[in-house]
Amino acid sequence: MTTLETQHNALPLMAPAQARKHIIVNEALSAIDRRLHIRLMSVTIVHPPLVPSIGDRYGIPENATEDWSGQSGSIAEWSGHAWKFTRPDLGWIAHVSDADGVCVMTQNGWEALKRTVDTVPRLGIGTQANPHDRLSVRSPSVYFGPGTEASDSGSVDLSMNRDDPSNDVRLLFKTADTASAEFGLVGDNTLRLKTFDNGLARTPLSIDTATGNVGIGADAANEFKLDVSAERDGADGVVISNMSTDPAASSNIRLNANGGFYFRFQLYGAGALYAITNTSMLMGTRTADSLFLRTDDENRVIIDGDGRVAVGDIQATTDLTVSGGIRPVPSTIAALPAAESEGAGTLRSVGSGASFQLLVSDGSDWRDVPLGAAI
Repeated sequence: MTTLETQHNALPLMAPAQARKHIIVNEALSAIDRRLHIRLMSVTIVHPPLVPSIGDRYGIPENATEDWSGQSGSIAEWSGHAWKFTRPDLGWIAHVSDADGVCVMTQNGWEALKRTVDTVPRLGIGTQANPHDRLSVRSPSVYFGPGTEASDSGSVDLSMNRDDPSNDVRLLFKTADTASAEFGLVGDNTLRLKTFDNGLARTPLSIDTATGNVGIGADAANEFKLDVSAERDGADGVVISNMSTDPAASSNIRLNANGGFYFRFQLYGAGALYAITNTSMLMGTRTADSLFLRTDDENRVIIDGDGRVAVGDIQATTDLTVSGGIRPVPSTIAALPAAESEGAGTLRSVGSGASFQLLVSDGSDWRDVPLGAAI
């Protein structure tokens, strides 16, 4: 650069008392034109084209020949009579026609400007990223769609990875930057949905990823496929409702099993919460045509497929079969309901202490049943 050139782009300057000033001005304008909004035909051709058009520009690569020999790294522009050469500085940007892309001048020559960003330390979209939230987005909605490359499957995946099961991978749902709920794997391999209210954390749902067992209201238990627990005093464990206005609508629970199924009713010990006692009751079926009620591992009531009921660990042979005694609790005659309302065949007893009478309704009146002699 001489004192009659500009600092950065070597544009010619006029000297004091410059003669033929228009030549200097025109040369400066031509130099600006060669440097501004650069469009190169190519940056890889080593031989000058035989029939260039006026204004065609090329980035000259290594090993160029003929008129371009010794001009490696320069920009060659055809003026209509000769090639004019401009030496670009580092950082100049040009569109390259045969590459249909943008290149930037580097120490290694013209290099394609990447259309994708491989690595950035932080990215804020609509907001400021920070050292903790290195990707921050403030937007009313975020859209993920399938890729458009030929190798794309058409599916959309959102992956979150952790280094170790003791770490966390979760979604946090916040209100005014305070967590209200979370969903994910927190410190182990159980998938949990948690809620937070005034410092109190609850677990409405958990799934053990190893067994597939589900817990509602508590962590999934290893021995149960579905464990439902009411965490608050007075809260209903399970409520199934049909809110339809159709009077014929109903709510159903369907249980299917190859080897039978049952409900277990179990009490917690009074001394320690979650210390299960042996006090339990089962209700369910072990055959295709019976329903049983068990306590202390013994059958108490069995209803067979014909609707016959057995009380005790026996098989029903009549509509009602009882293993053991039947005791109608005595009441006073004044407290007897009308025989008509009880229906014919209803048995009741009246009296007190050792004195009582056994009555049967004939549908209209109560009739006493003769008692035989004591055995």
